[in-house]
Amino acid sequence: MIRFLPPEMQQAIAQAESSGDYTCAGYQAAETEYMRRHAAGPVPPDGPACLLRPSRKGRTSYVEAWGPNEFTPAGTLRDFDVTELLPAIRQPALVISGGNDLCTPYVAKYMYDHIPNSRWELFRDCRHICFVEDTPRYIALLREWLNAND
Repeated sequence: MIRFLPPEMQQAIAQAESSGDYTCAGYQAAETEYMRRHAAGPVPPDGPACLLRPSRKGRTSYVEAWGPNEFTPAGTLRDFDVTELLPAIRQPALVISGGNDLCTPYVAKYMYDHIPNSRWELFRDCRHICFVEDTPRYIALLREWLNAND
């Protein structure tokens, strides 16, 4: 999804990945824009309480496990792959993704195709936090699924 960013942002990301220096302003702006487009934007004043309360944001475990950002897997989990284990999941599973999500529709569809007794719901106009961008549909879906799989 980086290729959909402006060329100067793509270049800043490439430079940071090449040098290992993720501190330059151009890179920081590119990462912020990437996350705004595919994860979440500003939370509205009436948004979910879990997103409105103050949070302490640590990055140590994230960077150690994954890497400096969502699109540069360089941490201890970079080669961690559980796809072959998906068919072993025996409990009902609900896969939810947005049309413009960090978890792309391709990834969500792959999980749906390989987890038995799963259901996939695509929120076409949402990013990564569907529960914020389409709260009524999300709550209705969750209630329906939980009642069917109690």
